[in-house]
Amino acid sequence: MEDKKEFNSHIKKISHICMVVKDMDKSIRTYEEVYGIGPWIMGGKDDFKYIPGTTYVHGKQVDFNGRLAICSMYNVDLELIQPMDENSHYAEFLREHGEGMHHIYVEIDNKDEFVKTVKDRGNETLFEGYVAVPPFTEQIYCTYYDMRKDLGMIVEIAPDPPVPIK
Repeated sequence: MEDKKEFNSHIKKISHICMVVKDMDKSIRTYEEVYGIGPWIMGGKDDFKYIPGTTYVHGKQVDFNGRLAICSMYNVDLELIQPMDENSHYAEFLREHGEGMHHIYVEIDNKDEFVKTVKDRGNETLFEGYVAVPPFTEQIYCTYYDMRKDLGMIVEIAPDPPVPIK
């Protein structure tokens, strides 16, 4: 008889999957018209903003913005991001890989324990900083870990509660 293995996952939920796109309008048309995926919640050019002076990509401070669209489906959100300049890790991803899955966003129980495990395994911080979405009254601290060597993907965590924009 086989022993049942017990798991104590650091990850309690996959919240969203992010796809980086070159042309938001064209991508949404394909998702809606070809695959029947929608409706999308989105705004205009400044759908999301990183708070100036708080954003680091590969340890270097940069500022950027982009377009964001979200569709909720099957208890997981699908997120599309179109970078609006060349400074972001999203633009870097497009240059290196083209359009496609950029990261998964996970909810975790213990941030310190999760980060220690990630770092101990040699995974690096790709991005960290505060992000705000409309109506731009709150900001949330996000961190992306480049776990492609370990898990084959980039993982975003944002376990801290939102705080007012200063």
